Amino acid sequence: MQSMESFRPLTTEKRDYKTMFGVFFFQIAMGSANVWGNIIVYLVSWIRLKQDGFLLEDAAITIPFALIFIYAMIVFSTKIGDHFGFRRTMTVVTICYPLFVVLSSFSNSWFMFVFVYCILGCFFLGAGFMLPMYCGWLAYPDHKGQVTGVVASASLLSPLIFDWGTYWLVNPNNLAANVVDPRDKEHRYFGPEVGNNVPYMLIGMGAMIFFFCLCGLVLIKTPDRKENEQKPMLSPATLHQSPEIASPETIASTEKEKEWPSVGAALKSWEFIRLYAINLFGLFYAVFISTFYKSYGLNVIQNDQFLTFVGASGSCIAATTAYLGGHMSDRLGFRKLAVGVYIAGIIAPFLLVKFASFLGIFYVSSMVGFLILGSSGSLFPYELARVFGPTIGSTLSGILNTGNVVAFACLVVIIKLLLNQILYSGILALICGVVCVSLLLTLTIRT
Repeated sequence: MQSMESFRPLTTEKRDYKTMFGVFFFQIAMGSANVWGNIIVYLVSWIRLKQDGFLLEDAAITIPFALIFIYAMIVFSTKIGDHFGFRRTMTVVTICYPLFVVLSSFSNSWFMFVFVYCILGCFFLGAGFMLPMYCGWLAYPDHKGQVTGVVASASLLSPLIFDWGTYWLVNPNNLAANVVDPRDKEHRYFGPEVGNNVPYMLIGMGAMIFFFCLCGLVLIKTPDRKENEQKPMLSPATLHQSPEIASPETIASTEKEKEWPSVGAALKSWEFIRLYAINLFGLFYAVFISTFYKSYGLNVIQNDQFLTFVGASGSCIAATTAYLGGHMSDRLGFRKLAVGVYIAGIIAPFLLVKFASFLGIFYVSSMVGFLILGSSGSLFPYELARVFGPTIGSTLSGILNTGNVVAFACLVVIIKLLLNQILYSGILALICGVVCVSLLLTLTIRT
């Protein structure tokens, strides 16, 4: 049986740095789920060579299914690891997730790609998503917040690696997207000189995912079942918590938890409904940028390399915000930070409508979207823990994170139905109004 010496806290003389590095590497692989904004145009350009007339909005409407599979499996991730063994589960994920990414390169239609990549691949991605966090918590029991910050940062930094990796595999010569479909006024697609490289891109992605998973698997010391029985199971919500949230001793929880005796009572409260609405409406611009920055940008900026740089930089902004948001919340409070974030989220879409062709303005406006994305993962869990206490707040945070999927689903439906009528300028104006709702609701919060 593995000794608990493997899980001594950071304050002991012998420090198990290997497990922390393993957690970071494995979560880099799991963070490949965030690469959609960069590769979706490549994928659609490739599928158009097989399915004439296939459009980007046809592809976007199916992406929520991938997110649903990921979130559904995240809920059961640690339970699966506890039942089958953490190392065995992580080994299966290390083999199967990159394997299905590679197999998706043989798809002859979008339906087959969705089945292989978005359903089968994302099934194993979700199954492994929380396992590094759990092992890290056991290895560093006195520094759960630091582990949480490392995992959140690795997950959001992952596109920095995968965005540039996929770009160099599929479009190393920075060719322009010059294919226009008469039925699609707002998008440009790549020709066969780029589209035919997509299978090699998917194979390369699979190899990178396997490499990072394997590094993590080798370095992480996984707990055995007897040790698991002595430890509380992780909540999926803790992935996005900041160091302050993940350390219950930093929040006076006893009084709040007496006020909210159950999750059901908290769910019915105006405080939770308001926070859920603020997060949901505020995410519209973040989801638009993180998913469609390249699809939108190629129509106004014919520079794939620059747009890849935008996505890679955005992942750094999101990761930094997710890690530091808790620290800033302690000093400034949720209300002040959220008001500042949403004011920027109202100005940025307006600037894109008027000045998107200017590289500097496009870059800064895009960074605001990634800023909102990162702040969602740190400010809201903090506020939930402050209002409801860490125990109930952690559970509510997992429920609040469904706003990501809901916001994305609503946005792709709006784009599918209205894009050809109101164009991206109209979509951005609509997003601006939605973010205004978040700002107004935030102003009603009393600190």
